Amino acid sequence: EAYHSAHLEALDWVRKTRITVQQCGDCHGEKQATMDKQWKINDIANTLPIGEGLVQKAISASESVFTSTRPEGQEPLRAETRQLNADWDSLRSLITDTQKTLSKCLSAWGDFNDSRERTKTWLSDFQKKVDAETDDGDTKTPEDLERCRALLAEVIAHKPAVEELSDRCEALMELSAYPWVRDQTVQLQSAYTNVLTSVQGLVSRVEKNLSDHTEFLKARQEVEDWLARAHGTVKDCVGSGDLAWARDKLDTIRLVATRITEGQHLMTGMQEVFSRAVNTTPSDQQDSLREAMTALRNSWDQLNMDLNCVTAQLKALVARWEDFNDSRNKLE
Repeated sequence: EAYHSAHLEALDWVRKTRITVQQCGDCHGEKQATMDKQWKINDIANTLPIGEGLVQKAISASESVFTSTRPEGQEPLRAETRQLNADWDSLRSLITDTQKTLSKCLSAWGDFNDSRERTKTWLSDFQKKVDAETDDGDTKTPEDLERCRALLAEVIAHKPAVEELSDRCEALMELSAYPWVRDQTVQLQSAYTNVLTSVQGLVSRVEKNLSDHTEFLKARQEVEDWLARAHGTVKDCVGSGDLAWARDKLDTIRLVATRITEGQHLMTGMQEVFSRAVNTTPSDQQDSLREAMTALRNSWDQLNMDLNCVTAQLKALVARWEDFNDSRNKLE
């Protein structure tokens, strides 16, 4: 009777403890639930000495009964004892395995939360840098481009950290199967993709602004040089001289006139470049471009007026010289 009581007590303790341990073996759910299970399994592990005492008590009782039992009754006793020992060893292994699983899951939680917080903090800080560049308007200096390219290099360099977050998400999902984990990861991945796209667009925009502005400066210089040469040539033709001088200057001024189409082509191209540049220049910086364009138009208009005027003067001078020579020849 003492053996049966001890044996049943030990079996009952092992059975109930196993059920409780099995309830702790599921890591699915949020981190706090897993932590609660870890605390519970550790409490159960602390009660193992109690269970071991009950098992040993049952085994001792079995040994006492064994000597007074007939041979045909001894084998069932041995089988019960072996089964009790097997159940006891299995329970201890189950507790150890459950502790390892819970620890592994909590470690995965720690890794994931660490990556999530670092990525979240970086995105928040980095977005402020992007916003600062965007708030400055359509920048177009080489320094602006250098800063924007540095931002692009930084966001690209952070890609491994985002990939690490994804890996840690998958590792945790295998253990916890908690939808929130994947939702958080997808949200941060999307935020990273958005900021990458934003910075790439910013770099492209600044590069275009710089290109347009540089093209404007180049076209402006080309037109200014052409106008300077044309004005200089026209100015050299102003004055008076003999018939040979007048004819030479008239030929020169006519040469300038034939090149007016070249100047017109440069002015048309200049207008197109100006339109592109002014559209990508902040409003507070557009006045200088407009003033430069106005100065070129005024210079162009002045050239045409001077060209017509000097041409007319030279033609008149040539005509007077020819009339003079005709009259002189008749007198002679």
